[in-house]
Amino acid sequence: KFEIIIAHEDVQGIMQSVNDPTSMFAVPPSISPEGQLSFQLYQDAYGRATINVTAIDSGGTERGGVDRSVVHVFTIDALFVNQVPTFELANRTITVFEDQGWSV
Repeated sequence: KFEIIIAHEDVQGIMQSVNDPTSMFAVPPSISPEGQLSFQLYQDAYGRATINVTAIDSGGTERGGVDRSVVHVFTIDALFVNQVPTFELANRTITVFEDQGWSV
């Protein structure tokens, strides 16, 4: 289970960057203002993506104010799943002459 907790005050925005060298996301990771992480992988995709997230508010930086959180980093690992090999015959009937070798 992965949980993102946004505490202390309302967050007006979330800035994120995704390092996805394998291009495994059909829908890239995003985090809602409520803290819900969502993404969708391409079929049969696998690899590792690194996500950097910063919460932003509108409080400004006057008088020493801070309007950004520290950068939080996490990874998404999509594991490889071995697929069963398949094949198809172009023709379901194979004719072999007597005393002749056979190969497909």
